Amino acid sequence: MKYTAFFGLLFLILQGCSHTATVVDRDSHNTDESTAYSTIFYIHADSDYLFHDADGIARKADEKALASALKIAEEANRGEVFIIHQKPRRSFLWLIPRRNSDVYYFRNGSLQQQIKYRYENTSQSFLEKEAELYRHLSSASHNSEQQRYFFYFGHEIPAANGTGYHRSRPDTDVSFSTLTSGLKMFLDGEDDRFNLITLSTCSNGSPLIASHLLPVTNYLLASPQNLHLSYMDVEGLLMLEDNPTGAPAEIAREIAMQSFQRLSDDVRTEVTLSVYDMSELRYYLDDLTEIVNEHEKLNQPNMYRDNRDCAEIERFDLNAFTRGVETWYRPAAFGRRASTTGHSGWGCKID
Repeated sequence: MKYTAFFGLLFLILQGCSHTATVVDRDSHNTDESTAYSTIFYIHADSDYLFHDADGIARKADEKALASALKIAEEANRGEVFIIHQKPRRSFLWLIPRRNSDVYYFRNGSLQQQIKYRYENTSQSFLEKEAELYRHLSSASHNSEQQRYFFYFGHEIPAANGTGYHRSRPDTDVSFSTLTSGLKMFLDGEDDRFNLITLSTCSNGSPLIASHLLPVTNYLLASPQNLHLSYMDVEGLLMLEDNPTGAPAEIAREIAMQSFQRLSDDVRTEVTLSVYDMSELRYYLDDLTEIVNEHEKLNQPNMYRDNRDCAEIERFDLNAFTRGVETWYRPAAFGRRASTTGHSGWGCKID
């Protein structure tokens, strides 16, 4: 009996040495079967994502986002959907690292593969392991005609010094620069870009993050202010089922409008969503980021406070710096900004 227990433990240890394990693998799927578009959902769950819904019921925001992504994947009959659910690091008996995170790969509405994974070591950079798995599973890297969409669900991404973003891997730097570097790993060379990146996070509709993402996406959808962990609705992506070559700007607007309507119904605080056309931003983004950097250097604002409208910065030119920005805004129902009638679409740390 003791030998059985020993060899059982040895098996678990050896299994734990593997960084990935396949849960679902449909041998019958045809990798040559064409898809019209490709979508990546990255859902960060290695932090506190507990919230209470309108009925006061405690829920986990990452699980809500996962359910929405899975629903989209099952209805994407003409697309390829890659879902990453990045969860906290866990160990068996405090010794054996477990593969706790999940990757789901859907093709034309059908789950083809599900892989459980863990990071190999703490030195791996942000999104490095996920990009590796994506490139292993996805056919998008071999089809330059596909539109490509990236949805990020998580807490606010800090501008810099982003250690501690992962609770179980606190040494991993998550910041504007590492996000951009990680996104590039999903692309095929310097000239490849996403059609749309959506940041379902608080306060990441800012000039500084847009400047970082300028080389990797044609459009950006983000909130300049707080999303209250009420994640964006993503059903608008399914417009590609009827028109797979449809304009990503229209997809972004549909997602923004649906999300704005639901948020406006559910919360009484400010609601702000913006779609940024990078082809327009590139003409003035350097000037805008210089103004923002000078403001932060001079005023030393608290980087942990909620964003405010960048238009409050003295040198902000409302006419020049809103080109290519489409904004949906509703002021708070109470407080000193309840009478505000508009928003520039840009969020900044003011004081």
